[in-house]
Amino acid sequence: MSLSPRSLKMKLQNTKDTGRRSLKDIRLDQDWNAEETLFSEAVGRTVKCFLFPRYKFLKIGWEEYRPDVKDSLSSVMEEAMKRKQPQTNKREMWENVTVYTIRLKYSNMKCNINNVIKTAYKGKCCIYAT
Repeated sequence: MSLSPRSLKMKLQNTKDTGRRSLKDIRLDQDWNAEETLFSEAVGRTVKCFLFPRYKFLKIGWEEYRPDVKDSLSSVMEEAMKRKQPQTNKREMWENVTVYTIRLKYSNMKCNINNVIKTAYKGKCCIYAT
């Protein structure tokens, strides 16, 4: 299986991701054009407002593009983003932009939730020695 230079670069970048990065850095690293960057922002908002509140954990194999399967993540996202998704080459947009953005957004949101929980319960546990 040979990988295109773009997908190879994306796989390499995914292994190096640590911490939160700006949209500009992501755009440069992923070699996105303006349309892909704007679509990534729309995907991020959809994940935050629609997907994450309904699905805290994603199924194994969620990255696969299967628009013909009703309960696949790709068909759910296409339905949720009807007006925002570019109509040209949906598979490529899914593989290059949507999957990367969902993965990044989920990792950031789960980290934020963990931090809120730690802050809320830090110092609440009291241990008394007798």
